[in-house]
Amino acid sequence: MTADKLHLTTALVYGHLPEVIDSLESIFDEVIFYDIQQFASDIEDQPQPTDEELARTDVFLGFHMPPRVKDWKQTPRLKLFQGCSAGYTHVTDSDYYKSIPKDADVIFASASGIHVLVAALLVVCRKFD
Repeated sequence: MTADKLHLTTALVYGHLPEVIDSLESIFDEVIFYDIQQFASDIEDQPQPTDEELARTDVFLGFHMPPRVKDWKQTPRLKLFQGCSAGYTHVTDSDYYKSIPKDADVIFASASGIHVLVAALLVVCRKFD
């Protein structure tokens, strides 16, 4: 995958990250924002993206995939998963992650070694067109 060949239009933010929304909106045609508490005990009951929103998501920014996302086929356009925590075995151990084909053209990144907000800003400030 080379950045000069990509045209990413939709970013999905799943978590309490309101500080990145303005930056994302200046780069992406569409920003879908779910302001949820990422590790709440009632995570299954919190709002989750629709099938249509997932299908058009190019970039995901959050602490974990929404609970209802179990298969790679639900996110056919995804090119970047930017995790907002240093470790994310909770992502790599998930059914979703395990369903990703070995040859899939997607990048998974964590915030290991840097502050979450800085990581998010680095992701959103890079243009992929």
